[in-house]
Amino acid sequence: MSQNDHQPDLTGPGSPLYQVLSDGVMLYTALPVLVFAVASEGGGQGVDDHDRVAGIHARGNVGLGDILDRLLNSADMVIGLVFAGDERPVVAHAIHELHRHIEGKLRDGSRYHAWNKDLWALTWAGILKPIMTVYEELRGFESKAFRQDVYTGLLQLGEGFRVRGLPENYDDF
Repeated sequence: MSQNDHQPDLTGPGSPLYQVLSDGVMLYTALPVLVFAVASEGGGQGVDDHDRVAGIHARGNVGLGDILDRLLNSADMVIGLVFAGDERPVVAHAIHELHRHIEGKLRDGSRYHAWNKDLWALTWAGILKPIMTVYEELRGFESKAFRQDVYTGLLQLGEGFRVRGLPENYDDF
């Protein structure tokens, strides 16, 4: 059980996270989210092995429309968690299940799976880091408490699809 289980929901309408993800500057997170999400060895290998747009097997046949479609679909799933209301558990479950078969072998022969606790947390960290950084750089958080509430809301969203292991305090992130 995490500390977030004892906190109010910091993800819905009126929350700092809702305010941040409703801001147009979030469009600037698209490319960093893709870069950070594949920065780990397991994440990068998973993309190479399984992604229909960014995978090695598809790179010669991918056009700008494919890339934009992939970005929009990913953004729709993640940001949709905030705006889905009562459908949030369904969206979270879909995100989790979408990664059920993302597994294989790394170059060193060891196995990876998207649901590996550390890889799953690192991938979520690679999504939330650009959100936090872009907003901080382009808008600025109104206070440390507001920033912490945004971060806690992102942790709460991640818990919906079983992300565990990230620090509970943004200063420790």
